[in-house]
Amino acid sequence: MKFNNSFASIILVSCLCSSTVFATEPLEIDAELFQFQPIEKQMLIEMAEPVETGSGEDIYTDDASIFTKLRGALNPDGSVSLKWDPYTEPDFLWYKIIHSQEDKELVYPRDGYIDYYDTSKAVSFDHDDAPLGKNYYRVCIITTDNRRGCSNQIEIIKEKPVKPEIIPEEIQPKPEIKNDRPVNMPGNDKVNIFDIFLKFIGNNSEIIIALIALILGITGYSLATKRKQRSISKYMTQIDNTYSEFKMKSKRCEAELYRLRDIVDEELKSGKLDEGAYQLLMNRIEGYMVEIQKQIVNEKFGGLPENLKSELFNMMENGEISEKEYEKFQTLINKSELSGNEQSTLLKTVKDFQKQGEKFKRKGDKNE
Repeated sequence: MKFNNSFASIILVSCLCSSTVFATEPLEIDAELFQFQPIEKQMLIEMAEPVETGSGEDIYTDDASIFTKLRGALNPDGSVSLKWDPYTEPDFLWYKIIHSQEDKELVYPRDGYIDYYDTSKAVSFDHDDAPLGKNYYRVCIITTDNRRGCSNQIEIIKEKPVKPEIIPEEIQPKPEIKNDRPVNMPGNDKVNIFDIFLKFIGNNSEIIIALIALILGITGYSLATKRKQRSISKYMTQIDNTYSEFKMKSKRCEAELYRLRDIVDEELKSGKLDEGAYQLLMNRIEGYMVEIQKQIVNEKFGGLPENLKSELFNMMENGEISEKEYEKFQTLINKSELSGNEQSTLLKTVKDFQKQGEKFKRKGDKNE
């Protein structure tokens, strides 16, 4: 009886194991269960996409009928001269001059710009600080109805100048020349003075070379200083003219001032402006920005009570609205007689000013 129980147990275990390990028919496996989504790869590709250096979203429509022929040449002093054919249609708005050392098709605003002109008669540009290596240039034409047409793209290669190898000259002894002229003959004094001068130069050649290098260094520093001063004057004039031209169109003026701020920021990064000049230009832009924001408040909220308007203008004076100031102003608005819609609109406008001020300050801190 015991033998039969053990034998039955062995048969039962064998049946269970075979049913677990083997199948009478091939199993059908759903292929979708094994389709792995390449999430990490997709994230890496999205992170590797180039970040636009221009003004952000591309709002322009390409128009093949808008075109200009671009020509360029490398000058002996290392600068690059560009010239292009003028665009004479009445819808002209800007020439945008684009530069990059990457071999790709340049376009504004994705690739930014190094300078611009708002007159169609300006058809040349000198890139004084062109870097070594391959340089790619293109000019894009922007029209008043947001159409865009670009020139051909040219390549200018700037190589590092090669200093000539100086081979020391073997000095041969001069043959003795007999001077049959008597010592007191006219003309002997001139020969002696010339020989003395040549001997002085030969004996002091290192000192003379050092003096020449010092003079050239001082001259180069003076030229660089004058160039930076011209840049400051140019941008100061652009800032003043922008405010004068668009101050009656507050939103357009605000956008133009932000554009000039980005240009000044790029000039600092490229070394064309020092910290002092940069801060001077940014202060001028910030001052005009406060005036434009006050104008926006007057245009949108003409009937704003004087106490609220005075409090808001005091907050805006330093170009940055703190969170504490915003909360205090929010309390004043809630206690005012303004309607709910007017309160929410005014608070949203003040919040926009606060965000713009924070963005402005972060941009300046980053450069510091």
